[in-house]
Amino acid sequence: MKRRTSYIYPSLLAVAVLALTACDNSTGVEQNGGNNFCTNSVGSAINLSGIHFPDMEEGWAIGVCGNIIHTANRGESWDLQESGTEETLQAVHFADNRTGWAVGYLDHILYTNSGGLSWEEQETGTDLTLQGLSFTDTRTGWAVGWAGLILHTSDGGENWEEQDSGTSADLNDILFTGPDNGWAVGSSGLILHTEDGGENWEEQDSGRTENLSTLYFTDSQRGWIIGNSGTILHTTNGGASWQEQETSLSSDLNDIQFTDSDTGWIVGNHDTILYTDNGGASWQFQDLPVLEVMFTGVHFTDSQTGWVVGSFGIMMHTEDAGENWEIKTN
Repeated sequence: MKRRTSYIYPSLLAVAVLALTACDNSTGVEQNGGNNFCTNSVGSAINLSGIHFPDMEEGWAIGVCGNIIHTANRGESWDLQESGTEETLQAVHFADNRTGWAVGYLDHILYTNSGGLSWEEQETGTDLTLQGLSFTDTRTGWAVGWAGLILHTSDGGENWEEQDSGTSADLNDILFTGPDNGWAVGSSGLILHTEDGGENWEEQDSGRTENLSTLYFTDSQRGWIIGNSGTILHTTNGGASWQEQETSLSSDLNDIQFTDSDTGWIVGNHDTILYTDNGGASWQFQDLPVLEVMFTGVHFTDSQTGWVVGSFGIMMHTEDAGENWEIKTN
């Protein structure tokens, strides 16, 4: 049965008008007499690319122009944090409410141990754009990017070392379920898997040629991968085999999260939010008004409370698993 969804969206028109008149839709960079400059302010209609809450109270969202915004009160208010860069940030992860990283264009890895009161750049030894990251604790992590790049740290990012991925294809995201077991996904249907912390990476057969954007595992065996053209893949055996999960969707899908092995959400282009309560055996559209936005990030802190972010600075919040979505001003 299709879930009933209702909405509260008092400020969307203003956000959309501001975005269309002031910003380049593809970058979120304002135009001023032919000169580009970045907008770094809370509430500006810049494209947001990711969001993460390490607990119920505190969260961070990142986007173009090096924007990092932070809430300490469940999103009731957001403040801008100084990132020290104007490059686009692609992904953010916090190991706890003080220790976090953000990655993005031109090899940027930003680090904080103060909850974002200050951010510092970590040296990577590369100039390639980074797309995704995964940490299993405050010291052990990985980042992936263009041209098959996989970086690993065992000291919180003080030192990053390159791992041999065995590919030159662009990698879009990475996820580890523990210190040894991890997966990375990328262009042309590429799935890589390691059982030794990245010392060795082996390709798994996706059966697809589409770009794969991101992945989520609830344990070492059960996981999902999403990508372009509505691609949803699922495994129950750690990726030894992958099966397609059917939807009628052809839009590109951008982010996914599960709160248990049954309950999950996917967001994508063209106002897409999908929901499952049976591990993806069926996916239901959560109805939204015509916003004409691209959702790029989703994060749930429990099975009821979640956030999505996307283009034009859109940010939406639910406290009932998506039956009602409220557009928030950041």
